[in-house]
Amino acid sequence: MPKISAATVKEHHEKMFNTLVDAAEKVLRESGPSALTAGEVAKYAGIARNSIYRYVQSVDDLRIHVLERYLPQWKEAIDKRVDEKSDARRQILDLTLASLEMSQNTGHSWLISVMRFGNRHKNFSSDAVAHFHRELGMRIARLWLEVEPENARINAQINRALLETGMKLLDGGEDFRRVSHTIISMLAGLFPEGENYAPAAL
Repeated sequence: MPKISAATVKEHHEKMFNTLVDAAEKVLRESGPSALTAGEVAKYAGIARNSIYRYVQSVDDLRIHVLERYLPQWKEAIDKRVDEKSDARRQILDLTLASLEMSQNTGHSWLISVMRFGNRHKNFSSDAVAHFHRELGMRIARLWLEVEPENARINAQINRALLETGMKLLDGGEDFRRVSHTIISMLAGLFPEGENYAPAAL
C-alpha cells in the first residue's frame, strides 16, 4: 500500500473542513440559525454525520467559522478604500462606505442573526469577531477625536448607529446608492461648521 504523505493528509483535512464550513453557511443562509444541525451539514456536505467530528469539535464551531471567514474580507475592503494618509474626515466617510459595501455584498443581518442565536442558546463566543468589532469601534472613535475632540464620543456613537441603520436598510432591500448617499451625507453634516466636505464617491 502506498504511503500517504503528511502534506496529502493536511490537504484533505483542509478541503473537508472548507466543505463543512460551506455546507454550514448554506444551511444558515437558506434555513436560518436554528436549522444548523450535524445532520443538515452532513447532508449538504455529502458525508456521514459522524465524520463531521473528525474536522470540527462541534456544530457550534462551524457557526463560528462561518462568521470568522468574513472578517479578512471586511478588513481588506476597509484597508483598500481607506487611505490612512488622508485626513480623518475623509477616512471616516470612506470607512463607513466600505462597511456599507461589505454589508451589501455579504448580507450583514444574517451574520448578526447567527451570532445572536449562538449567544442566546449556547456557550458561544468568537474572540476574532469580538476583536474585529472592538477594533472597528476604536478606529472610528480615534478618527472623530482628530476631527472634533469635544464631541468625539457622541459623534462616534452616532457614526456607529448610522452604520447599523444603513446595514439594516440594505438587508431590507433598499437601494444601495440611496442608502449610502444618505448615510454619508449625514456623517459629513456632523463635521465642524464651515467644513465643506462632499460625500465620498459612490
